[in-house]
Amino acid sequence: MSAATGRSALIERAAKNPFPVIMLIALTAALFFLPFLGRVSLFDWDEANFAEASREMIERGNYTQVTIDYEPFYQKPPLFMWLQVLCMKALGINEFAARFVNAACGAATLAAVYFIGSRCFSPLFGLFWALAFFGSFLPHFFFRSGIIDPVFNLLIFCGLAGIAKALSCVSRNQRLGYAGLAGFLIGLAILAKGPVALLVICLVTGIYWITVRFKPLFSMPEILAFFAATALGASFFFGVETAAHGAAFVKQFIAYQIKLFSTGDSGPSALCPLPAAGCPLPADLIRSPIRSISFHIDQISYITTGSVKV
Repeated sequence: MSAATGRSALIERAAKNPFPVIMLIALTAALFFLPFLGRVSLFDWDEANFAEASREMIERGNYTQVTIDYEPFYQKPPLFMWLQVLCMKALGINEFAARFVNAACGAATLAAVYFIGSRCFSPLFGLFWALAFFGSFLPHFFFRSGIIDPVFNLLIFCGLAGIAKALSCVSRNQRLGYAGLAGFLIGLAILAKGPVALLVICLVTGIYWITVRFKPLFSMPEILAFFAATALGASFFFGVETAAHGAAFVKQFIAYQIKLFSTGDSGPSALCPLPAAGCPLPADLIRSPIRSISFHIDQISYITTGSVKV
């Protein structure tokens, strides 16, 4: 058997059954992201606050109301803290457990990049795409941290992939299914970092809609399926908290989110990377929420390009 024939057979086998390659990618990522994960103390403001919020959830036994120093914390919803709580209960309350969420998320992200690339193009493309992403600087920073962005970006990326898959399907049932799946993932992204998730999706989809000259993308049932699934995903916090403790905490959370989007408190405080322009601008020149949205789109672009802008 020639080398070319052997490669073709491997690629064909990977196309039929991608899971062995996915497992290999995930295990390789774990070998790079897990060692010495807890050797450095939590030094970032967000790392320390999110870990403390998770610790207080365990201590208080209240898993729907985020607190820091036992005071309500309305800035972030609880999904990331829930994941940290699971790790802390399994691994102890320490730096390693606080950062393990993102190390696992890094393995999942690389696996998702390979899987989506292999399905959209070819297994070889998916492998090179995952390697390009893995070889860039930012993943090795974010996936060894205790901040929300890796989980948020993974959910947004997979949600966008679901929307793209729905657009490419011919079957009505498949389109409805993928629209619902995308909506559910965006609902979870809202639980990770708030309503900026929905704004990112609407902005990206809107830009694509402009590029196709306002051609109708989805039917009304598909749009309803998307938003119904989004509401279902978000209800794990908003619905459960309201049912358990009334609407007061949720109302304060929503009011605070509105305040974030109407002031300069959301998004990065120093530079705003604009992926369309490819250059940073002082954040004070751009009002929220555009600043926050463009920041997250730029982070997601690291997944799709595997490169870091300088």
